[in-house]
Formats: sequence, C-alpha cells, structure tokens
Amino acid sequence: MNCKGARERFIERLHQGPDAELSEHLASCSTCRGDMDGIEESALALQAVPEIDVDRMPFSLARRQTAYEGSRTSRLHRVPRLTMAAGIVAAVLVGLILWTGGAPEPIVAFVGEAAPDSPVPPQAPIHANVEYRFPSYAEIVLPAVGTLRVRPGTAIRFESATAVHIDDGEVFLEIHRRPRGGFQVRTERFVATVRGTRFGVRPYAVYVLSGSVNVQVGPERVESLAAGETISVGHDRTVVKGAGTAVTIVEFSDYQ
Repeated sequence: MNCKGARERFIERLHQGPDAELSEHLASCSTCRGDMDGIEESALALQAVPEIDVDRMPFSLARRQTAYEGSRTSRLHRVPRLTMAAGIVAAVLVGLILWTGGAPEPIVAFVGEAAPDSPVPPQAPIHANVEYRFPSYAEIVLPAVGTLRVRPGTAIRFESATAVHIDDGEVFLEIHRRPRGGFQVRTERFVATVRGTRFGVRPYAVYVLSGSVNVQVGPERVESLAAGETISVGHDRTVVKGAGTAVTIVEFSDYQ
C-alpha cells in the first residue's frame, strides 16, 4: 500500500476500526502515521463539543435562522456530536487528499536510457513514493545530482529527490554534486549516505569504487567505507567488512 491508498482509508478506520493493511503501512510511514494521529485527535476533540440548541443562541443569530426558514419559527434540534465530528473530519480528510494525494507525486528524476520493456520509457519522469520494477537495464538521471543505473530485476522507490529505497536487485550510482545532507540509499538493513562518489548497492551490501560512503546499521552503528571497500549486512544485522570480497564490483560497462 502506498501513501495515497492509505489516506483514502483514513475515514474507514475511524468508523470501522483497525485495518491490517493500513496498520502495516502506518507502522512504516511516519508521515501517514502523523496525519492519521492528527485526524483521530481531531475526532476525539470534536466529540467533546457541546450540543447545539438554537433556542439558546443570541437573538441576532436566531433571527437569521428564522429568516432563512421563512415565516415559521425555526427550532434546530440537537445535533449528534459524533455525526458533526465525522463530517468535519471528512472535510479535513478530503482537503488532505486533494493536497497530498489527489495530484501525482512529485517528479524527482527522469529515465535516460532504458530497454523496451522498461516500466518507464526514456525521457519520462520518475515520481516519488512509487515503486518501479525494471526487468532490464535502465539509467535514471537525478537532475543536478548524478545518475543511477539499475540491473535487471531491480525494484526501487524514490522517497524524495535525495533518497531512494532499494527493495530488490542492484543499483550503481555516480553522484556528481553533493546535495545538502547528502544522498541516501536505503534498504531494509541499512542506510548509505554519500556526498559525491561512485558506488553500488544491493539490499544487503554496499561497495565503493571512488569517494566514501557512510553506512548506518541500526540506530548506533555507522561504518565508513573508502574506495575499494565493501560491506555486507545479514538479516540479524551482522556486518562483514572487507576489501572487494563481500560482493562483485561492477563497472558501468557491465550494465551495457
């Protein structure tokens, strides 16, 4: 489930309770989790709003209500607080979806060269928060940052213009310009941060051809890699660091 699909289920969660697929997404996405928490807090706060009775409203407001109803005297019955809360939260949610999910996700990169079976044709944009699986070779251009080349069978998802998540396969990156905060490559096992280098990443390993890469494994451990060094990370976060022994070093020519 992506962020757009999650936002479309926020209201259902309010009325029907936990949803396993949505809960799994919220556990891994801090942005959607924050949005959902805010909506649930708003709903609880709105349920505490006192019930409304027009008979006790100031004269000027009651007179406007009478004029709206015509010649007869209007009496507004008590409005259920939960119904009002749900209505207001629904309006807030619609605005949230229109603002963040109604339009396409931001464009963060473009496809350069690609095989005919590529999910994105050459010169077409790559959007954030969308998973792309490439059955064959492809080159992705990161404007003003560098290039990213993927091997067949690679699945990637850009989280922003300076962060990409690799779910499967292998990616080789050449970062020309140092973005503020560095460029990050994330997998389920580690986060690799660079500030200008040539390096490759698999879901379980990093190898560096030039420059340097910092690899964070868990909340406290950070390994620094120089040119010619490699690191592999096991399911249990066991780290093996070496000099070209953990993975096979791949040059650009191997992708073509």
